Amino acid sequence: MILGSRAPSGLAALLKSNDISADVQAHLVRVYALVGGAVVVAALGCGAGVALHLSGGACLLAGSLGALALLFAALGVARTPATAGTRAALFAAFAAAEGLALTGVVRALAAASPALVFEALAIAAAVFGSFSLAALAARRRAYLFIGGALGSALSFLLVVSLVNVFFVRSERVYDAQLALGLVVAVGFTAFNTQVIVERASAAADPDALADAATLFLDLVQIFVRVAIILLRSSQRGGGGGGGGGGGGDVGAALEKVAGSALRDEL
Repeated sequence: MILGSRAPSGLAALLKSNDISADVQAHLVRVYALVGGAVVVAALGCGAGVALHLSGGACLLAGSLGALALLFAALGVARTPATAGTRAALFAAFAAAEGLALTGVVRALAAASPALVFEALAIAAAVFGSFSLAALAARRRAYLFIGGALGSALSFLLVVSLVNVFFVRSERVYDAQLALGLVVAVGFTAFNTQVIVERASAAADPDALADAATLFLDLVQIFVRVAIILLRSSQRGGGGGGGGGGGGDVGAALEKVAGSALRDEL
């Protein structure tokens, strides 16, 4: 159900315009089909968490740990025709757990305005799709050089985050972290896309599931940061006049989600 065999005509035309072999093109079709399926399953997992009124913190902890364990389990299963169904099921469970981990931030968005949930998803999908496809259309290996810079930026973000949490506690620093974190997540999308192409070009039997997990996590990181930015902007625009306790709960949930996002990237 998650696996697919057809590429959209636009994607097929884009791949044919570059020096990507037919075998790698077919691999990319499988990868993006898996990513699309993972998004659907994650939405169902998140929806279940919201519908059941589960605690955002509990969902974050259980979803993050569960997703990590399920992903390792899926990648640890031997790749044979007999185990294809098992690997697909574990990958689907991994996506559902990731969706469950997002319950807190989605609930906060919906509380501010239900439209913000769809706006965040649309922006994240557009940004992810644009930069991933741009990496496919660009000259081979054009984005691989940014890997070192992205790693350094991620380390810098982690240090600044720790300093801000324990010492500075500045809203402006936190806003700068979100903006830079979004740039880094977008950069990793382009970088990882070209890594997948090069790895598939060098391997006789590339693992579509592992590559799909990489891109799916990139999309999750983009969505988390876009969602937090939209929510903070909405709260500031609304004036924050009522219910300081609710704002504190939302702020605590966002801090946890942002911390989880940084941990997942590392």
